[in-house]
Amino acid sequence: MPTYGDETTRGFYLRDGGYYFAISDKLDLKVLGEIYTKGSWGLSAQSNYKKRYRFGGAINISYQNTVEGEKNMPDYSVSKSFKVQWSHRQDTKANPRQSFSASVNFATSSYERNNLTSMYNPQSYTQSTRTSSISYSRSFPDIGLTIAATMNLSQNVRDSSISMTLPSVNISLARFNPFKRKKMTGKERWYEKIAMSYTGTFSNSISTKEDKILKSNLIKDWRNGMRHSIPINASFTVANYINITPSFNFQDRMYFNKVNRSWDQEAQQEVQPMGGGEPTTRTVFKAYVVRIEQPLTHDKIVDAIITAGYPIDKMQAVQNNYLATPDDPERKAEFNAMQAWRNKAKQVASE
Repeated sequence: MPTYGDETTRGFYLRDGGYYFAISDKLDLKVLGEIYTKGSWGLSAQSNYKKRYRFGGAINISYQNTVEGEKNMPDYSVSKSFKVQWSHRQDTKANPRQSFSASVNFATSSYERNNLTSMYNPQSYTQSTRTSSISYSRSFPDIGLTIAATMNLSQNVRDSSISMTLPSVNISLARFNPFKRKKMTGKERWYEKIAMSYTGTFSNSISTKEDKILKSNLIKDWRNGMRHSIPINASFTVANYINITPSFNFQDRMYFNKVNRSWDQEAQQEVQPMGGGEPTTRTVFKAYVVRIEQPLTHDKIVDAIITAGYPIDKMQAVQNNYLATPDDPERKAEFNAMQAWRNKAKQVASE
């Protein structure tokens, strides 16, 4: 039944009005809405589904458009928030080689603050963390292969931080003999006793804020990589009494991004990136070490080389001394040396 009332910041409201659809014996849908006199409104849709001996689940999606304050006033604001809850389970009898499950509980950080029901539910209103996970696995018994993929999301409602892994993939291949003959004739050869297996992992994760997740860069912001493990072993019997079991384990790690660091031998310290984390190029020009922020341009190289030999205060002093006494041989030689340095800098930048 719809309810009505008065809310301090959004005005009078009419909420929980809607319609229930009995679509079939396996699926239903309930749609509810709410509206406030000061412009706020919201919609929600809930559905339950089930297919006997196959799968079942429920999904709940809510959206809110919250308007606070009076229009054209300093305290006027409009915020949008949503919530998604989804649970899905597969019957164990449906497919023994394949499984899929989901437990999603995601909401924007402002949803519970704007939801009227949550205000009177201490458990929902004070909940600080939410977790979600989706998993899928498939096995191929004929070749001993198993593939499993998961998505995990951890959300801190208080500071809107998010830690997401999308996806995490695990591939495993059971132990097998790669050199074994399909049709055995005669005695087993020594190389047919060599056995191996494989385990591979791929992970792609990020830790960021809620409003930045869709603006993140896959290369710069996400941390991703792969790991491979291939153990190889065999068992041999020598002279009917001695057992020899050699083994070899190959491991490989691959990463899709890198961190650049360099060491300043003169200063005996690590050279940190410049420009908010952007890498730098370290160039030696005569007795000077020049660090130039990427991307490299002609003007940046010229300015860096000139400033290394003649800082602004020194350059200004040389110019002033020459203008004050242009006939002084010493002042003139200093000025010519500075001009030669500037020309050399331009020549190096052009190269």
